Amino acid sequence: MLSVRLDEETKSQLADILAHEQTDKSELIRRLIAERWLTLQAGKTFHLIVVLNLAESAK
Repeated sequence: MLSVRLDEETKSQLADILAHEQTDKSELIRRLIAERWLTLQAGKTFHLIVVLNLAESAK
């Protein structure tokens, strides 16, 4: 279980998102976390590619 305290403006924004996406809070949070995690993984991959390219260029 996750408990989050939101101010009134954020609660209103959340309600708008839920209505627009026709989903519930749990599903929205799962999707947001998955998207953020994928973004972090892509950043790690990009960093590794840059490091490998720099190492190759130094030869």
